[in-house]
Amino acid sequence: MKYLYLIFFFMPQLMWAQNPTLDSLFAEKSKPHHDTVYSAIYNNIFIEYFEKDIDLALKYLDTAILFAEKAENVRRMGLLIKNKGVVLQRTGKTNLALKTYLQALNYAEAARDMQSMIRLFGNMASIYMSQNQLEQAEAYYQKILLNFEEMKDTVMYIKTLNNIGLIYKRQGNYKQAMDFFQRGLDLAEKKSEKLDKANILNNLGLSYLEQEEFKKAKSAFDQALEINLSLGSTYQESMNRLNLGKLYLLQKQYLEAVREGERVLSLAEKESFPEDEALANQLLYEVHKELGQAEKAMHYLERYVELQEKLLKETYSRDLAELQEEFNVVQKEQEITSLRQQEAVQAALLSKRNIQLTFGTVLLFLLIGLLLSALYLMKVRKKTSDELAKKNQRIETLIRELHHRVKNNLQIVNSLLSLQYNRVEDEGTKQAIMEGQSRLEAMALIHKNLYMEDDFSGLDMRQYMDFLTRSLAVSYGFPVDAVSNDIQLENPVFDLDQAVPLGLIVNELASNAFKYAFENKEYAQLMVEMKEKDNKVIFRMKDNGIGLPKEVQPEMSPSFGLKLVTTLIKQLNSKLETNNSQGLEYVFEFNRK
Repeated sequence: MKYLYLIFFFMPQLMWAQNPTLDSLFAEKSKPHHDTVYSAIYNNIFIEYFEKDIDLALKYLDTAILFAEKAENVRRMGLLIKNKGVVLQRTGKTNLALKTYLQALNYAEAARDMQSMIRLFGNMASIYMSQNQLEQAEAYYQKILLNFEEMKDTVMYIKTLNNIGLIYKRQGNYKQAMDFFQRGLDLAEKKSEKLDKANILNNLGLSYLEQEEFKKAKSAFDQALEINLSLGSTYQESMNRLNLGKLYLLQKQYLEAVREGERVLSLAEKESFPEDEALANQLLYEVHKELGQAEKAMHYLERYVELQEKLLKETYSRDLAELQEEFNVVQKEQEITSLRQQEAVQAALLSKRNIQLTFGTVLLFLLIGLLLSALYLMKVRKKTSDELAKKNQRIETLIRELHHRVKNNLQIVNSLLSLQYNRVEDEGTKQAIMEGQSRLEAMALIHKNLYMEDDFSGLDMRQYMDFLTRSLAVSYGFPVDAVSNDIQLENPVFDLDQAVPLGLIVNELASNAFKYAFENKEYAQLMVEMKEKDNKVIFRMKDNGIGLPKEVQPEMSPSFGLKLVTTLIKQLNSKLETNNSQGLEYVFEFNRK
């Protein structure tokens, strides 16, 4: 992600050294040495494997940490554990990295290693930034500023000012953000830190852009681009050109926006920047849509969707892998705890057999030991419960994101249909496209409600029916009070297997009523009723319209919409009944799952 570049300076240097070859290192580890020397040997093996096999490298780093612990070298332990956190963070395992950094921070505090502590503050702040936990991130960045005199690292100071500015920008506090950006910019200018200067100028330009101060934004972006071109920084250049493209789009300078978007595409494909490639396709889609070039807009929109899906799959795979690894860590801790308890019990029994004369004393100590074990077990269980609660929360977030993505994808398909609608002239085809869009919107509303709810077990049909029918009334030019809903259910939450067909059925029947039923009617009224008895739901929809001609039977109608309704009702193991007197009434009943 973009901001990872901004906080890259917080990634501490791995303990690189003039390392001998692997053969000589393996030879040395078989010789007798002090534990500190063994720790250095295994750390050097870790360095050798770091670019070749990251999993194997971590195993050697863990061994180096064990030898540092045996040598009681607190400072070295802190440095090695910090390096492990860096590797975990770079491989996307941010939660494990954060836990590892906290462990390293304890050792750094014990060793009074202020430089390592400041680096760790930066590492933890970067993770909180990636998780959008801005208050926690700012707290650690402020710690860096408070302890800057201990470090005397001007580059770190500049980047910290920039990151605090980014936090305030995300919160919409532009005055504070620009104060920090300006402080960082002045210091970068003074110290001739060109890359940092370009980075801050880019962020400053974004702040101006979000406040619609286009002239100032253009000036900041141009200055940043000039510096990045002189430095050959393609990653920063790509960011600058994307931002310039957005600026040109807002100012309706479409040719310039297309030029910047195509340049970013070229850079992203050459340098393998998948996120920038996706954003460039999105920019070009929006530009060509504004220009009315439907075919080009569709091409870039399809490419954008394809890249977004690919990035999403990679994110899900990484998150699920991290969840599994965290679960394995918790399980391993439980196994170790269980073994320790077994050893404690065995030791207590052995003491009881061997010391008969002090039976009462042994019994007393045994009871104390059991009490302590019980307290320890309660503590472990609480810790495990907390860990599982965190994992459940992350899984819920993934499910919520999945529903959000489904809703977005349905809306993208809806956009594609809108583009297609503008390209066709046949009225029958246009009507079919509009009906398809209406069905997509009914399904998208289901997934929108699901990702906004706290309970993912199903959909609240009372709330959904009320919103859907009233929205349809307004969209066809009727007042909201043209609809009356009477939803009397013991439990209004339906699972998706029944919620989706019900939503589509209501969408079709209500749309037909508003289109055809109220011709020459001064007062339109549509009533939707759902009642439940003995686990059986009775659905009824009635209007006060003109009704159907006697020769028309809904179940035999050639209309695609009514055929769809009949099919969906069959999915609910039910049959549609109609009453064509004093308006039109639809009735069916089905068993509740």
